[in-house]
Amino acid sequence: MRPTTRDKLDLILCLVCLAAAAALALFPVAMGRVPTDADSLFFLPASPWAEARPAELHAPAGADSNVLAERYLPWRIFARDALAKGESLLWNPYEDCGMPFMALWQTRCFSPFSVPFYVFPLKEALPISAALKLLVAGLCAFLMGRLFGLPLPMALFTGLAFQFSGLLLSHIGIPLSDVLPWLPLLILFADRFSLGLYAHWPYGALALALMLFGGEPGAAAAAFAWCMLFILVRKVLARAPLADIATAFVAFLAVGTAAAGLAAVQILPFIEFAGEAASTGYGVAGLAPQVQDVILLLFPWFLGAISAAGMGGSSPLPTMLYIGAAPALLLPIWFALRSYPAAIRRTRVEALLLTAVFMLAMAILSGGLLRQTPLLHHIQPVHWLIGFGLALIYTAAESADEWVELDADGCRHVIKRLLFIFPIFLLLLGLAIAAHLGDSRPSAAPFQRQIILPALMGLIMLALLSATLLRPSTHVMGYSLCFLCAVDLLFVFHPAMPFTEPAHIFPETQFIASLKATQARISGMESLQRWPLLGNLVPQVYGTSGVELARHRQFVGRLAETPLLLRRMGSRHLLLTKEDIQGSFASVRPMLAVQHVYNAGAILFEDLGANSRVWMAYDTRNVEQFNPADLDPEAAPLVETVTPWSGAADPGPATAMITEEHHTRITVHAEAPREGVLVLADSWYPGWRATVDGVETEVFPVEGILRGVLVKEGSHEIVFRYRPNSFLLGLALTATTAITASILVLFSTIRAYKKRRSSAI
Repeated sequence: MRPTTRDKLDLILCLVCLAAAAALALFPVAMGRVPTDADSLFFLPASPWAEARPAELHAPAGADSNVLAERYLPWRIFARDALAKGESLLWNPYEDCGMPFMALWQTRCFSPFSVPFYVFPLKEALPISAALKLLVAGLCAFLMGRLFGLPLPMALFTGLAFQFSGLLLSHIGIPLSDVLPWLPLLILFADRFSLGLYAHWPYGALALALMLFGGEPGAAAAAFAWCMLFILVRKVLARAPLADIATAFVAFLAVGTAAAGLAAVQILPFIEFAGEAASTGYGVAGLAPQVQDVILLLFPWFLGAISAAGMGGSSPLPTMLYIGAAPALLLPIWFALRSYPAAIRRTRVEALLLTAVFMLAMAILSGGLLRQTPLLHHIQPVHWLIGFGLALIYTAAESADEWVELDADGCRHVIKRLLFIFPIFLLLLGLAIAAHLGDSRPSAAPFQRQIILPALMGLIMLALLSATLLRPSTHVMGYSLCFLCAVDLLFVFHPAMPFTEPAHIFPETQFIASLKATQARISGMESLQRWPLLGNLVPQVYGTSGVELARHRQFVGRLAETPLLLRRMGSRHLLLTKEDIQGSFASVRPMLAVQHVYNAGAILFEDLGANSRVWMAYDTRNVEQFNPADLDPEAAPLVETVTPWSGAADPGPATAMITEEHHTRITVHAEAPREGVLVLADSWYPGWRATVDGVETEVFPVEGILRGVLVKEGSHEIVFRYRPNSFLLGLALTATTAITASILVLFSTIRAYKKRRSSAI
């Protein structure tokens, strides 16, 4: 049947509403603010940004750690700066004496939502990226609803409710928000696989690959497991033969394999990095839900105020379980009218609900049993719940759609069942509330105030259900639900959405300007380890991203005992306090030249006795394996894997200097009086290669973390290049998978076209 003019107008209206909703969620952008959070920078110990702090700004409550300001925002700034300068994203020279960048996965280099940061300035890229996430999430959920058979108003309700879900709104800057928008597509294609429509596999593989590129592999893995379970439950409910279930499983596993192949350019470098890392930035964060937490379906503030300030460790439950009071109140209706929908739709809804319940159980277990299980312990509680809200939203949409389709006899039967089901629902909810009302719930509003919103929504829903019962109208029901749900979710979650003034994002203070003027790597006092200087593109020995190479952590762990090891790290500029000067650095005080004294209590020194960033070593200690206990600033440097010639005689002065530097290519000119080790005080990592006068030579670790090459007597040009095999292999595998998939799709399309033509003839 061809769409009527009204259908076309309805479709246009739905698309306009989804775009307008994304703009509405970002309305502070019109007032000059941007969707991110960097205000906690002003309150770090001895903060170099404190002098730019506005007088009216107060310290965020409980903001001991702000993952946006310390990890994700600096990474965005670095990526934007690197591409603007024509530099590679493979290596980040600013943190931890240098470390991989693209390989970290959470940097989201290949996420479609990262593209605005490669094209526009940061102030514009932040709202554009956020708007794209909201719009794509709404469109994908809308498309899922339409292809599942919902009329346009109900599909719009599904799209808006998912678009305004708490996880997306309040965590708009973290990788999970790059993964979540594609989830409806994956569930849609899982449904197609469960029906035996395996020709749709390329779309499922593409959706899963886009989720993998989003930077949160645990979420993508949980979404894949979610869909696998959905297929199983769907097949069992449909009483499918065991052979059909096995075929669907194999088909979906093939989709997962194809998606992994498409994302190999990200996966293989990460696997290499994970083998060298002390911390990959992933771990079990947040609290595992409890059975009684279903209270949050109607009372989002029951556990306390919803805040995005502690996104790295606060409980994600309110943002995962609350879908809006209107959709939640529609859920009991499904159990009253479940016998009326077509079998295919009933099976789909109940498969989604059973999958959601099972994954809720997995989230509960992830706080204990699963935390001890290999591989599964990397999947956080929030990941298991990734499809929970979408399943309930779709169930609510189906319930509303079936409600307006009921005939007179159906209405009588459904109302009778509701008179039995709804009191049970309220009784169970009341018992859960009574059992935990006296629990300690910091920052939770009085329950008398919390009950106002669901009570008001309940009255409105009762009026809406009554009106559509007397005069059924899909448009009245659908668009009314859209309005109620949008207002409700924005009211609940928008206050937790992070916004800040652009001037608050890593301001260029006098403190920062003086650090930049050194044009050198900064190290020194303990507070420096809390400063994300990458946001101002200032190189430092430490890093605040929570991602660290194992060798770097071992070396830094020794600095507390022997801080003079900093002299080996190419850091001639030290930020120290008076306590540092009188304590661990007292022995070298005569060699420290004051560069700048700050009001924050820090003093910038130049250490005249420190090694340059590139230097020659002639006397070395050879070791088979790095042991940080062997580090000694007074002894010869440690050298692994090679045995350089050493002699007791002083060979005389040597010169070595960097003549050209890029992120992945550094050229050094050296004048060596005899054979020795040229040391570049940047992190050693697999993939770094070197040539001496054009001849390939081995790059080996010095002092556990630095790069060294052997050079002979005379004048030499040494070129270090970063060309990791993991990236090259991953790129080749991604290209091969993409080409193979394209060929298969092309052949399948041609065959289907020929079949249609032959049928027509």
